[in-house]
Amino acid sequence: MTKKVSFITGANGFVGSHLVEYLLNQGHEVHCLMRKSSDDKWLKGLDIFIHRNGIEDIEFLKKVFSEHNVNYIFHLAGTVKAFDYAGFEAGNVKPTKCILEASLGLDSLEKIIVTSSLAASRATKVGQPNDETCERIPLTDYGMSKVAEEDLAISYMDRLPISIIRPPVVYGERDVEVLLFFKTVKAHLIPLIGFTPKSVSLVYVGDLVKGFYECAISEKSKNQTYFLGGHEDEYTWPRLGELSAKILKVSAIKLRVPHSVIFVVAYIYEFIAKLFGQAVTFNTQKGREMVSESWSCTSQKAKHDFGYNPLMTVEEGFERTINWYKTNNWL
Repeated sequence: MTKKVSFITGANGFVGSHLVEYLLNQGHEVHCLMRKSSDDKWLKGLDIFIHRNGIEDIEFLKKVFSEHNVNYIFHLAGTVKAFDYAGFEAGNVKPTKCILEASLGLDSLEKIIVTSSLAASRATKVGQPNDETCERIPLTDYGMSKVAEEDLAISYMDRLPISIIRPPVVYGERDVEVLLFFKTVKAHLIPLIGFTPKSVSLVYVGDLVKGFYECAISEKSKNQTYFLGGHEDEYTWPRLGELSAKILKVSAIKLRVPHSVIFVVAYIYEFIAKLFGQAVTFNTQKGREMVSESWSCTSQKAKHDFGYNPLMTVEEGFERTINWYKTNNWL
C-alpha cells in the first residue's frame, strides 16, 4: 500500500520531533522542512527526508510538495521571541502565507494543519475554560500574531482544506520551558503568582501529536479551529507544585509572588534584552499573561468532531517527564 506523505515545519523542535516519530509509527513518509542552521539532534537516525531550504521559498515549496505528492502538511514552525509585533508577524504570519500559497492547486493534498496557540484566545476565570466560540483578546504581540495567522488561514479555507489547532502549555520529554518549573520545585520552592487562585491548561506532548494526526485525517475537521488540551481542562498551580515535589521527593514551600514583583522583574528582563539586542520570552506583556487568573481551554469540540481523547493524566505525565529529565541529566 502506498504510504501517506506528510511534510512538517518545525520538525526539529520539541513538539515537532514527537510528531515526526508519531507519523513514522503510523506508516507515513515524513519530510521535514528546515533552515540550514536548524539543529536536528532529535531527528538523528530516523527514516525521514530533510529539506534545508527553509519555509519561505514558495517556488521550492511548490516543487517538493508536487514532486512528492504531499497528503498532509503540519505547520508547526513559528517565532516565540521577538522585540515587537513586526518581529512576530515576520516569524508567524509570513511563513504561513508561503506554505499556503505553495499548497494551492495540489490534487494530492488532504489537509493542512496550522498551529496557533491558546495565547490567541483570552484570559479567563478559574472553572470557566475557553471554547472555540470565545472572543479572541490576546494580551501579547505573540498572541496578536497568532490571531493574524489564524485570520490568514481562514482566508484560504475556500481554496484549501485547513484546520487550525490551538495548543495550551505543552509539556513532556525534551521540553525546556516547563523544565524551569520543575527546577524551581527541586530547589524547594513552589512559586505561586499573586494571592488568589490561578489555573492553567496543560497537555502532554504525546496526546497533542496524536490529536494533530487525528485532526488531519478527519473530514469533519476541515475549515475548523480546535483547542487540544489535556486529560483535564485546567489545573491549579498549587496542585502542580505539590505533585512535582512529590515526584521529585523534595519538601517545598509555597512562595507567593506579588503581581508587582512580576512586573518589576519583567521590566528588568525587557531592559536587559534591549540593551544587548536579544529578544526574550519573558517581558512586560508576558507578565500580563502570568498575572491573569486563568489561561485554560476545553477540548470538547475536538472530542466531538474527531474523537480526541487525551489519556495521559498529569500525575503520570509529570512522572514520565521528570524521569526523562533525570535520565538525561537535565534535572
